[in-house]
Amino acid sequence: MAQKFTTLDKPAAKQIAWWQEVLSEVYYNLEVYSDGRDGLRGEILEYDLDGLSLTRFNSDWQRVLRTSRRIAADDDDYVVVVFPRSKPMFYSQLGRSGVLDPGGYIVVHTRAFYELSCPDAFENLTVKIPSARVRRHLPFIEDHCGCAYPNDRKMAAIVVSFADWLIQQVDRMPDSVRRAMGDHLIELTIAMLMGESGAPGPPKSQAALQLRRRIEAFVRERLVDPDLSAQFVADRFGISVSYLHRLFRPSGTSFWQWILSNRLQLAYEKLTHPGDSHSTVAQIAYSCGFSHQAHFSTLFRRRFATTPRNVRSAAQDAGGQRAWLFGSPANDSGTSAP
Repeated sequence: MAQKFTTLDKPAAKQIAWWQEVLSEVYYNLEVYSDGRDGLRGEILEYDLDGLSLTRFNSDWQRVLRTSRRIAADDDDYVVVVFPRSKPMFYSQLGRSGVLDPGGYIVVHTRAFYELSCPDAFENLTVKIPSARVRRHLPFIEDHCGCAYPNDRKMAAIVVSFADWLIQQVDRMPDSVRRAMGDHLIELTIAMLMGESGAPGPPKSQAALQLRRRIEAFVRERLVDPDLSAQFVADRFGISVSYLHRLFRPSGTSFWQWILSNRLQLAYEKLTHPGDSHSTVAQIAYSCGFSHQAHFSTLFRRRFATTPRNVRSAAQDAGGQRAWLFGSPANDSGTSAP
């Protein structure tokens, strides 16, 4: 049986805070922002399938952030696939962002900052899977986050149809059947991601896989160092610079592009989070490993299709955020994801 959560029976003044608690309970530790003028209308139906969380989400305009502070507060490690059903949604993770129309899907990983934002009267279907289960087939699930590869929309329709059927039938199923059907949904979702056009295949060796993971962890700890170089990292791990680049090539990116994406995403997080509102754009650029503000602004606009200042002002002004992401209230059509 589904567990239902709704804000409609809560006083308007308490709805946003209560809704944030609900999202953090159903999914994991999250931050929620809305204009809050009339509270927040939101409803979630959660179906627990023994290791697989399947939810139906229905809400008005809000921004949902998985921030560094929230990540540090728990050790939840999930791959989350969100299928918008009614209207477009905005996404940003790992230096990739866009607006996704219904019929597609967005993948996020809970161990990295992300933002998901939606307009009024938004509905989605969400599949939450433990990362360890996904990594058996996709060791670098991060490579698929943020619509890195074109959506396989035909396969997405199969996944959603099966999930809808499962929701209708789950209460009639014995426990063993429910677990088996949950496993089928997980396998279908993974198959959808494996079939994405241009997505990398399995790594050629476990040694290369483990080495790249160690390098990524090492670089993340030094991401904001403007003097970080490929030669320094290669020397640290006793490999050549050319081999360092080859380790990242299967994911469709280079070592430097990977660093740049992570630095830009860190800057995006700082620009959108109220806790960094006292910092100037220049200070944020320098704190994320960029040596020149002008160069940072050029790279940021190229990656996110807007300026750092626009992101800062949109995050501070609910109306601005609504207009920037989804157009005026009379036109919520949005744009297709890249």
